[in-house]
Amino acid sequence: MPDIYLIGHAHIDHAWLWHIEETERKVARTYINMLRLFEEYPDFVFIQTQSAQLEIVKNEYPSIFDALKSAYEKGNWEPNGGMWVEADCNLPSGESLIRQFLVGKAATQDMLGYEADTLWLPDVFGYAAALPQILDGCHIKYFVTSKISWNDTTRFPYDTFLWRGIDGTAIKTHYISSRTQGYNGRVSPESLKEIWNEVQHKEIQSGAVKPIGEGDGGGGTTRGDLEMAERLRNLEGAPRSQWKKVSDSLHCIFDTNENLPEWRGELYLELHRGTYTTQAKTKRYNRKLEFALRTVELLCVLYALKEGAQPPDLEWAWKVLLTHQFHDIIPGSSIHRVYVEAEQAYAKLDKDLTDLTEKLLEKIPCSKITILNDLSWERNDPVVLPGSLFEHGSALKSARCVYALQHYRDLDGRELALCLPKLPALACTGFSKIPNPESKKRPRQSRMC
Repeated sequence: MPDIYLIGHAHIDHAWLWHIEETERKVARTYINMLRLFEEYPDFVFIQTQSAQLEIVKNEYPSIFDALKSAYEKGNWEPNGGMWVEADCNLPSGESLIRQFLVGKAATQDMLGYEADTLWLPDVFGYAAALPQILDGCHIKYFVTSKISWNDTTRFPYDTFLWRGIDGTAIKTHYISSRTQGYNGRVSPESLKEIWNEVQHKEIQSGAVKPIGEGDGGGGTTRGDLEMAERLRNLEGAPRSQWKKVSDSLHCIFDTNENLPEWRGELYLELHRGTYTTQAKTKRYNRKLEFALRTVELLCVLYALKEGAQPPDLEWAWKVLLTHQFHDIIPGSSIHRVYVEAEQAYAKLDKDLTDLTEKLLEKIPCSKITILNDLSWERNDPVVLPGSLFEHGSALKSARCVYALQHYRDLDGRELALCLPKLPALACTGFSKIPNPESKKRPRQSRMC
């Protein structure tokens, strides 16, 4: 007889048909409902998957958080989702995906002393082939989704399998059946039987995970589902069912058979394709700020090395960016208000990072003129400087080379000076000005270096 592992769940989109402030209220209402049900049903287990929402409750509803922490200590609450938010896995950079786990796991560890071992992403619009390597590097053992079974043409051939990424790393992957309510499941004899009937390769697994609870807008598991689960626990003719943590459930499923099928490469979703061509401004801001954060972090390290100090903490900035990589924000599938507020948050973060960059550049000068190469390879690209800082015929001098400056006016009438310095990777290079006593003559050619 197969086992169906029931897990209380509320798929709370961080934004979708509502904005983020409404999510804060949805989270509080859902969590307090679940806390009351724990008192009546001691074996009930609920999974909470997004660290950002846990932090909201801690900051905005401390009494609910205290009760939640008590439920966690009793074993009813499983804060196991891995990411800061349930993020899109195609548009963010690899670094951003890694930060989803670094920031998300650190937050859960700090708040509850728990380290997630499962990536729970039931509703994301496809998964890049680089993800298994990232999961393994972030100490995530399991991956759970239901979205690929939404394909409009091709049914995915497996339900439980090893997903191998670009570098060959394998992650144990389990699909929630979407044909019986998917991640917004209910408990009934029919649904328990159907979820097992839909398993394509019953010879390689002894059970399946079934989330139970109202989702999308929150709500969670209902008393009716808990009562029905009591009656179906050992009903003859129905699969065995029990409330169980996701981590323990996946351990049972994967440890019963080592001969799992494998899938290599991207998990492509044959649906929602249009989302990746909408809300271009949001997508542009995301990439711009990913680069800006990288530059600021490099400057923080250079500053710390120079001053022998602790680098500034940028977790606040990462949390803003990571939050807006939620799978209904960055792809473009939310309501208009979400994007108005997202652009406001992006613009503020852009200004904050620009101001911080300028302050850091002032604190780590190599000389009067410092040029930063924030890429990981040597560059010999044009550098444009304010022309008012240099007289005609002057040049820039580094420790080894002299570079001529070429003055010109752009289409907006601004006077600029251009040079072609050779810049080492990931470093600030200091330059001094060499005045030209014969300023009316043409600037000399750059010395070959």
